[in-house]
Amino acid sequence: MTNKKNHRVKTILGFEEGYLPATYLGIPLVQGRVTQMLLRPLVDKIKRRAIGWAGSMLFIQGRAVLIQSVLSSISIYSMGIYKWPASVIKEGERILRNFLWSREPDSRKAYVVAWDKEPSRLFVTKVSWCGGLLFSLTRLYIFVLRYGAEDFSTYLFWECLFSIQLWNWMAEVFLLSNLNRNLPSFLWAGNKMSLYLKDLWAGAVWGGSFLIWKAHNNCLYEGMNVSFANEKRKWINQIHETAMLSTSLMHNSQSDLAILHCLGVAVHSCNHPMVKSCYWELPRIGKIKINTDGDVKGNHRKRGIGCIIRDYNGCVLGTLSKGLGLVTNFMAECEAIIHGVENAASFGWLIAWIESDSMTTVKAFKTNNIPWILEAAWENARRNMRHIRFSANWREANFSTDALSNKGALLQEGVCETKTGRPVFLKKIEVPMQEYFRFC
Repeated sequence: MTNKKNHRVKTILGFEEGYLPATYLGIPLVQGRVTQMLLRPLVDKIKRRAIGWAGSMLFIQGRAVLIQSVLSSISIYSMGIYKWPASVIKEGERILRNFLWSREPDSRKAYVVAWDKEPSRLFVTKVSWCGGLLFSLTRLYIFVLRYGAEDFSTYLFWECLFSIQLWNWMAEVFLLSNLNRNLPSFLWAGNKMSLYLKDLWAGAVWGGSFLIWKAHNNCLYEGMNVSFANEKRKWINQIHETAMLSTSLMHNSQSDLAILHCLGVAVHSCNHPMVKSCYWELPRIGKIKINTDGDVKGNHRKRGIGCIIRDYNGCVLGTLSKGLGLVTNFMAECEAIIHGVENAASFGWLIAWIESDSMTTVKAFKTNNIPWILEAAWENARRNMRHIRFSANWREANFSTDALSNKGALLQEGVCETKTGRPVFLKKIEVPMQEYFRFC
């Protein structure tokens, strides 16, 4: 934004000019990616609250309430504005976990219990599926500590009879066999499928694991009975939700169609692309042709424009590249046409053919409906031209201006580079009446 426009905006709106980074309502505002250094003050704030005298005087129940009502709200308020990096979230969880168990954010403490009996792995899982345990929950926790959570989860998800029945049924639906009973093997099996079926299979694997874990907890803690038919129905519902979110396509084959019909989900058939031809045409004798384009570059969305002027023999008379800063695509395309006409008028040409890859921009100039802020510049540009013709073409037959506008996007705002003849960096230009292809 220019200084004149900046002053005008501040005068009309009454705002003061600010600079990033800044803090607004306790939230640091920055431009770009949220980094760990940006969130460091918030993490330190959580730690300072936990170190305070109130935390050291509370029992574990009070510390739990303090975490839920005060410490967690610091991060939740910030996450409503932007997403935290995973590493910062894990650090915050570690601080809260240590504070809950040891009263110190940086001190880790684990509580252990002793065991005096070795319960059977099959017995623990079997009685839990039957609707409850015949011994206390503490014995179950001892089992997990004794054998390890990893061994217990492996048995729960992959080796117990109920899990085996569910996985076999799902593999049969997806026409799979001889799968090793572990998570990597099941996920890897989806790589041989179409993208659509791969999404559904991944949703089935993760959703099935969650349903098995939830069914186990319902038996263990709620005393509920588990029905194989109900779990299958829940599994199908989760696959339907995955299908609604997936934008991938299936293979147009009988096997894919059979799987989708068995699951009862929508069919995402693969449409064959339509190939269309396009050409770059020469202007008539005594006329010139101006091809224009606008481009965007980088995370800051800087715009640039490019123009190339060629005569009726196809020779390049001149090129133009200019940086525009932050403007819309439509404004960039309009400015490219205006600068192209101005540059052509400087060569003394009176009749020009303007071609752009933006149909909307061409229509705006044909109907004299361009943005009002560019009307004066357009009147001055076309004043020296006797006749101007407009047409639209696809980008595949307008690639030379794409390279010029890409170069313009790298320039500072307002900087314009003009070249007489064909510049060295423009390696490739359109060949007259050569067939180019567009895949629709």
